[in-house]
Amino acid sequence: MWASVTRREALCDLPASNAPIRDVLATDSPYRTVALQSELRGVASRVLGEQAWAVRSSLFTKSAESDWFVPWHQDQTVCVQRRREAPGFSNWTRKGGIDYATAPLAVLQTVIALRLHVDPCPAGAGPLEVIPGTHRTLHDAAARHQLISTIPAKILAVAPGDILVMSPLILHRSRRMECGGTRRILHVEFTCQSLPDPLRWKYQL
Repeated sequence: MWASVTRREALCDLPASNAPIRDVLATDSPYRTVALQSELRGVASRVLGEQAWAVRSSLFTKSAESDWFVPWHQDQTVCVQRRREAPGFSNWTRKGGIDYATAPLAVLQTVIALRLHVDPCPAGAGPLEVIPGTHRTLHDAAARHQLISTIPAKILAVAPGDILVMSPLILHRSRRMECGGTRRILHVEFTCQSLPDPLRWKYQL
C-alpha cells in the first residue's frame, strides 16, 4: 500500500545523516517529531481500523560511508519495557539497553510498518524488494528458499515523500547501493494492540 506526505517540503528541514539511528524514539531529533506526526499515525490508524500508536522507529541511512546488504528475511522481533517470560516469546536479546524478543505470529500480525522515504530511492539506491503474498505466516529457511525461487520479487523504487505501508512479516531484502548520494528511510512500526501480560511495549506513543 502507498501513501504520500502532504507537505514534501517539510522533508527538506530534516538534518543530513550519514549513519543509521537504531532507536529514533529515544532521541530528541527532528526524525522523532516526524515519526510521531499525526499524518503518519492517521495512515496507520486507517490501515489497522483503530487508533494506532508507534512502538518502534529507526532511520535507515545508506551512503558511501554506510552501506550494507540485507538478505531475505521477515521481521519477527518486538522491543519491550522489560524482559518477562510469556508464552511464545523467545530468543531474547538486549541491544542499546532495550530488551528484544522474537514474538508469536498472533502478535506480529497486529503490527504494520510505515517507511517514509526522505530521499529519492531508485532501483540503484538499494530499495526494498519484497516477495508478494508472503506476509500471512512465518516461514522457515526451507520455505523461504522455495518462495524466493518461485515468486518474482517486486522492487519498490520510490520518490521523496512516498510512504510504503507494509507488514513486517513480508519477505523482504535490500541490496547495496550502486549509485552515489544518500538514501534515508524513516521506518516506524505501529500497532493498536497491547502485548500479552506481563509484557509491555517499550514505547506506546
